[in-house]
Amino acid sequence: MEMGIGQYDSEYTQCQCFWGTNPGKYVILLAKLLQSGRVLDLGAGEGKNAIYLAEKGFRVTAVECSSFAIKNFIGRMATLEEDIRSRIEVIQANVIDYVPIGHYDAGIAYGLLHCLPNVKAIQEVLSYMKEHTSHNGYNVVVALTNQKKIPRVQNYLKPTLLPADYFRDVYKNWDILTFEDSTLVEMHPTSRTIHRHGICRILARKVDHEIV
Repeated sequence: MEMGIGQYDSEYTQCQCFWGTNPGKYVILLAKLLQSGRVLDLGAGEGKNAIYLAEKGFRVTAVECSSFAIKNFIGRMATLEEDIRSRIEVIQANVIDYVPIGHYDAGIAYGLLHCLPNVKAIQEVLSYMKEHTSHNGYNVVVALTNQKKIPRVQNYLKPTLLPADYFRDVYKNWDILTFEDSTLVEMHPTSRTIHRHGICRILARKVDHEIV
């Protein structure tokens, strides 16, 4: 994946808010469990999760490769109060090459991992996200799985689809608080077509005996 190019770019250019403004349900749960701290949001998209967490008082480092997604992200940030904007650092970078600084109270990879080019890249990103999560911190992972084929309406996607159990195994040494292997039914403003994906959602806590 080239710098500045994302798999959803064709969608980001057609509307100002492709993913909507509501945060993911596991991000809402994360905010209830953690309540404050630093969050690393990898593949932040248009910022729906980062903005929600900043509104809750978190400091968020939001990393996104797509210049089109970031344009939408910055456009929404312009409508926020200054104290909320000041809690979000937006970084344009390919997550494969990105090197976090320090440790975070939570790491998020929401809708990112299936966009990476191969399993090795997924392993590397998960590895450094886990490594840069503080002990007793949290990770939220949401990824499309191989349970279903990519629908025709999104045939521009060239994803790396893995079984949900792959992600559960990645976190076998953590406390897995919530895990889902299910079907996502959604519709986007660009196509207005209902479609389905296999999806994995996981919320895990890094326990003291976890070995990085």
